[in-house]
Amino acid sequence: MYTKYFTLPTSVYNLNYHLIWGTKYRNKVLKGHVEEVLKQSLYDIASKYGFTIAHMEIGKDDHIHLLVSAPPKLSV
Repeated sequence: MYTKYFTLPTSVYNLNYHLIWGTKYRNKVLKGHVEEVLKQSLYDIASKYGFTIAHMEIGKDDHIHLLVSAPPKLSV
């Protein structure tokens, strides 16, 4: 299995986070145009702050799973 390591001047890292967000009252609103806008917004935020989204999936229109790789200088 190949694991990609990233380097900073004082460290070598491979930090991955599995984040799950749910909608209030589990309302099924993450579909159609809302889903597209949410995904694009998350990718824009990732590029702005310097982390990558390895995988993103909307589950049952009421929650989202993200697999994020971030440098140690960013707080979750």
